[in-house]
Amino acid sequence: MIIRATVAAGIALHDLVSFDEANNQWIKAVSHVGMIGAIIGIDDGATEAIIRLNGEFQAYTSRVITPYGGRLNVEDGRVYIDNDSGSNHRFVFPYTGDLDENGNIPSGTLVNVLI
Repeated sequence: MIIRATVAAGIALHDLVSFDEANNQWIKAVSHVGMIGAIIGIDDGATEAIIRLNGEFQAYTSRVITPYGGRLNVEDGRVYIDNDSGSNHRFVFPYTGDLDENGNIPSGTLVNVLI
């Protein structure tokens, strides 16, 4: 499902967002719990964005993560792999792009995810 909705200031393309009922707008997600979506369309400085609520899309990593994929968790609108307490039905896919000197995905890299 794709929606157009009001977003908080500072939201950017590929951010993961959740709905803030108190302010009636979408904000950067801080957890994998509850309904989250991905910003798939937004103009610079815009107060509305196109949000995808399910399926496969790209998101930025918040940390250095393994290229093997795993259970998705979210902090500050970005993803990381958390195979201990991450989601059982939302995932970061294995990655085949450029890796750092330790064989990991650098922080701030676009990766494919499934929610």
